[in-house]
Amino acid sequence: MVREGRGQGEGYEYLPWITTQSFASRGTQSRIPIPGIGSAVHVMSNIERHMFLLHRHRGGLVAYLSQFPLPREVTLAVAEHLGIRHPRYPSTTVPVVMTIDALVTTRTPDNLDITCAWDAKPHSELNNKRTLEKLSIVRGACDLLGYPHHLFTDKTVPRTTIRSIEWLSVARNRANECPVESEMLRAHKLTLVADLYNKRPRKTIDQYCTRSDKVNNLPLGLSLRALKQLILEDVLNVDISMAPADIMESRVPIPSSPLLPQAPGGRLA
Repeated sequence: MVREGRGQGEGYEYLPWITTQSFASRGTQSRIPIPGIGSAVHVMSNIERHMFLLHRHRGGLVAYLSQFPLPREVTLAVAEHLGIRHPRYPSTTVPVVMTIDALVTTRTPDNLDITCAWDAKPHSELNNKRTLEKLSIVRGACDLLGYPHHLFTDKTVPRTTIRSIEWLSVARNRANECPVESEMLRAHKLTLVADLYNKRPRKTIDQYCTRSDKVNNLPLGLSLRALKQLILEDVLNVDISMAPADIMESRVPIPSSPLLPQAPGGRLA
């Protein structure tokens, strides 16, 4: 695995120590491309996927190195210090190369990059003594390496919030997207902002997007995708703690400030 370059490199050159091809599919493994940041994220469970979606939604994501390996000599030393049996590969005496689910680097508003280690576990597993022992080894190793260690569970964020983030995430720009569609989407986002800022319509999101597609002779759903992108870009403020169906029936939000250049007199050009 070391010869293959696993757990090495940066950005698009990074290859996770464990990939989705490492195991027979259990239906919860997936690769999520992240254009502009680096190689695809390999997640082994729905909880890991939710953790990644939340990090991306929060913004400021610089790097997300999934299934990141910890130096074996460090985890062995920590295990010995704590008096905990180090995990071994099945039917061998070879110590496992322990991994964290993600090494995440985010950029603060002050332009400071912060790198933290994250693990995702079902909350029910935290009652398991052996799970806690392994987490203790990982946390001790991360402390020695200078990475604050955090734990994400299925109780960290309400399920409705995750569902809303998933609902919004499908609107993101896609790799190899048709340039014509990308330009149409970009232009329509500006049209929506101008329309919302000037007319301040009192309609639900569902009503507004349906009418916008019809009036502008657009493919069905393009207005909703454009509006979702404006939400992701924080141009429109929406309460993502609501379920997607409730968001669709809420009043269309009004941008607090226009994205378009101002004409004399304060009107949008």
